[in-house]
This record gives sequence, structure tokens and C-alpha cells, in this order.
Amino acid sequence: MTDKEKKMLPVLGVIVLFAVYWMFIRGGDDDKPKRRNKRPKATQVNKTKTAPVKKGTKGAANKKGAVDAGVAVVKTVDAAPVAPPQSWTIVAGSGGRIEWVAEKGRVIKDDIIVKFRGYGRIERTRAASEKTLKRLQAKLNVISDQLRAAMSADNIASMRRFEKQVQGSQQAVERAEKQLAAAKKRADDLVVRAPGSGVFAPAVKTGSRLKNEQTVGVVKE
Repeated sequence: MTDKEKKMLPVLGVIVLFAVYWMFIRGGDDDKPKRRNKRPKATQVNKTKTAPVKKGTKGAANKKGAVDAGVAVVKTVDAAPVAPPQSWTIVAGSGGRIEWVAEKGRVIKDDIIVKFRGYGRIERTRAASEKTLKRLQAKLNVISDQLRAAMSADNIASMRRFEKQVQGSQQAVERAEKQLAAAKKRADDLVVRAPGSGVFAPAVKTGSRLKNEQTVGVVKE
């Protein structure tokens, strides 16, 4: 081998290495199939179902007041408070003799449970006043019909007579209404009514003397 050929050996080695690099590395990339850019799929959200909690399962309470029982988280909800049965203690506002008191038993709100002396007489007056008022109202209706008939017949004399009777009857009805209202008020002042519905238990007896601020009885739901 000549000196010139020896000098060319390194150059030939470089050429061979470059050829090998091109064939096996660059050429291998060209042989691979090109991938297409696919559109990214929508992210799927996996819904996790909460496992049911069996009765009697114990769990540790967290800071938020929930109870962790296995997978499920159960919130503790305070139940609505149940109102205790209501009761009313009835106290007399003034003294007096008891004419009648209701027996122990069920009462409805505003039922009369105690009557004081004098209630019976006032109640008879009230009933009489109510009866009188109904009679006067009926009389006024009759006279009013007679007045309308006289006006239709254009009877001047009858019209004047019935007009006076209507005025007198109206005044009598007004007086009877006032008497009835006064009788009702006096009767209401002589009774004690149940403040609520429930079972009434009397603390006094009929005919006994009731003192001021004395307990009359108790009504319990």
C-alpha cells in the first residue's frame, strides 16, 4: 500500500460511518408510518355512588359534625324539638262565692268552667233581653212592610202613620240591643273560661268562697 493510500484510509472510515448512520438511523425513521393527529377525547367523569350505611354502623366524627361510616358520609341533623304538653293554671282575679264549677274532664277553649254567684240571675236577664230584641225586630219588619205598601198606594195618611211607628220601633230595637249587650257583659264578668283546650282539673268546689289570686284549677293538654 502506497503512502497516498494510507493517507486516504481515515477519510474512507468517516465516509463509511456516515453511510451506516444514514442507513440505519435516518433511514429507519423514514420507514416508520406517520401518526395522524387525533382530536383529544372528552374527559369522562366517573360518578361514584355512595355506599349505603347499614343501621348500627359506627363512625368517627369529623370537624364538620359529620359521621364517616365506611365510604358514605352521613350528616347529623338535629330533630325538631317536640314541644311539651301545655298547661294553664287559672288564678282568680277577684274573690267571690262560686255558684257552679265544672267537673274534671275535657274542655274546649273558652268553655265556661266556673260561675260566680249572681250569674244565674244575670243570665236570665240576658235571655229575656235577647227574646225582647227578637220580638221588636219582627215588629219593625212588619211596620216597614206596611210603610212600603202605603207608599206604593200613594196613601199619604197611612204613610205618615207608619213612618212614626217605624221610628218608634227602631228606637225600641236600639234600646233592647243596648240592654242585651250590658247583660252579656255582666254575665261574662261572673264566669271563668278555659284558656285552652285540654283536661280541666278543678281546685275549688261549688258553694265555696274564692279568695283573690286563689287557684281555680288547671287545664292540661
